[in-house]
Amino acid sequence: MQRRVLWAWAFYDWANSAWATAVLSGFFPMLLRLFWRDGLSSPATTLVLGLTNGLASLLVATMAAGLGAWADRHGARRRGLLVAAGGGIAGTLALACVPAGHWPAACMAFVLAAVGFSLGNLFYDALLVHVAPRDQLERASSLGYGLGYLGGGLFFAGAAWFVAHAGDAGQTPVAAMRLMVAASALWWAVFTLPLACWVPEPPAGSMQVRAQAIWKNMRAFPAAIWFLAGYFCYMDGLGAVIRMASDFGLSVGLAPAQMILALLLVQFVAWPAAVISGRLAGRLGALRVLRMELVVLAGACWAAPAMHAPRGFFVLAAVIGSVMGGIQALSRAIFAHLVPEGESGGWFGFFNIFGKFASVLGPIWAGGAAWLFGDPRMSAPATSVLVLAGLVLLERARARGI
Repeated sequence: MQRRVLWAWAFYDWANSAWATAVLSGFFPMLLRLFWRDGLSSPATTLVLGLTNGLASLLVATMAAGLGAWADRHGARRRGLLVAAGGGIAGTLALACVPAGHWPAACMAFVLAAVGFSLGNLFYDALLVHVAPRDQLERASSLGYGLGYLGGGLFFAGAAWFVAHAGDAGQTPVAAMRLMVAASALWWAVFTLPLACWVPEPPAGSMQVRAQAIWKNMRAFPAAIWFLAGYFCYMDGLGAVIRMASDFGLSVGLAPAQMILALLLVQFVAWPAAVISGRLAGRLGALRVLRMELVVLAGACWAAPAMHAPRGFFVLAAVIGSVMGGIQALSRAIFAHLVPEGESGGWFGFFNIFGKFASVLGPIWAGGAAWLFGDPRMSAPATSVLVLAGLVLLERARARGI
């Protein structure tokens, strides 16, 4: 029974990762530029894309802690996930139906989908401590991320093939992309069903739990605060890598088709790497493995400007893919060990706040470095500074007994 519950929980990562790879990273930016922008200049389109993503992240950051605490009080972690997923799926279907030139409507639908995706992940993370024993949190978290990378990669590979061969089916590439946006919503809905059917709702926590009280409780655990500070810094770096990879690849001469292959390479390398990372953590300790992976990430970012040929970029993509899933999975598992019983929603609300602000500030840091040095490739070494800062703060967390 416990095994079925764990796999049903983990398959939610498989479910919503199709949206993350195909819509968030792929088709929404392309369709905004090719189909919806209606006279917006190229720089204005880029600005609208950035502001839309920033608005979605800001909304999640402002709601996360309060909703997490509410879920703890009312025993609504699973219910909150299903409601958030439903909103995200509805927003994605609406996005697929927005007609040409209506960029404000497209952005509104995308914000709804993105908020649903992120809030769903908040409740999903909070369920981790209820579906796996404390001594199996690293392996369970890694299983979820591994399935997510595999599912997202398989969907994106199929979607990219469908778009590339749209003419054979009498479709334009833009029409094919819109169909794949809708298909990602259906994929999300179908593979959420195991969680809806088999993962039980955890019991409610204290009815006195409030976001302010949770933050006060967290401050009594210095290790948790230092860990969150370190998490904020290195997720700034990882967030910049994820969001700026396409721009970096094009700046070193990759064709769009090569860039898609590189993104797929990251997905399929990250899948087994995340699972292996969880197993290594069981032997060596989660914090030690996390620190090793952050050193690899910082080194890859520092070496990135030397990659001038496509072959070098593919090597770089494989190296980053080998640690990306592990960093995310082990961070979630380490934090889960710190969560008091009955407060997982509220604590993971703050965990998601730090992650969401990192997803806004990291790309700004990287983009500012590229502008300052006059070279897009310099965004990568700047990113390594954030990762190294996170490593230093993790040392403080370790000294406080994490």
